[in-house]
Amino acid sequence: MHFTLCDYMMEIVQNAVESRADTIRMRCDQTSETCLFSVEDNGCGMTPAQLEACQNPFAADSKKHPGRTMGLGIPLLAHCATTAGGHWLADSEPGRGTRIEATFDLRHLDTPPIGDLADLWVSAMTFAGDYELIIERTRRDAAAVAPRGYTLSRREIREVLGDLNTTTSLTALRAFISRCEADIG
Repeated sequence: MHFTLCDYMMEIVQNAVESRADTIRMRCDQTSETCLFSVEDNGCGMTPAQLEACQNPFAADSKKHPGRTMGLGIPLLAHCATTAGGHWLADSEPGRGTRIEATFDLRHLDTPPIGDLADLWVSAMTFAGDYELIIERTRRDAAAVAPRGYTLSRREIREVLGDLNTTTSLTALRAFISRCEADIG
C-alpha cells in the first residue's frame, strides 16, 4: 500500500537499480503548490511495446520478476498523479535508459503527503549493486530569490562512510540528510 509520494518513488528507483543502470538521477523539486519527482537511469531501457506494457497493472516482466503477475509501480504512480490533478510521463529506449517523472498538485485533496525524504534517499542508496545515485533536491517558494537545495552523490557518501549497510553509517547518513532537509526549510 502506498501512503506517501516517497512510497511511489521507492518502487521507481528500485526498478532503475534492477535495470542494471550504473548511473541513476533522482530529483525532487518542491514548491508550495507542486512536487515534481523524477528518476532517470542509463539502464537497459524499454522498447515501445515494453513501455506500453509496463503501464498495465496486470502485466509484469517474468524475466525480471519470476512469479510476479502484476507490475503496479508505474501504473499506481500514474494514477495517483493524474487523479490528484498532476501529470506524469515515461520515456525509455533500449540501450539508453528510462526516465519516469510525475508532478503532484500538493493542494489537491487526493494527493498523498510527500513522506520522509531522508528515509527515501537512505533506502535508495542502500540497494545492493554498484551504481552511482545522484539526488537533486530543491525547494522553491514565492518569497525566495533562488531555490534552496542540495545534491547528494552515493559514490561520495560511500567514500566518506564506507559500507552504507552498517548501523553507524546508516545513522550518520540519515542525520546528514535530515540536516540538509532542515536547512532548506
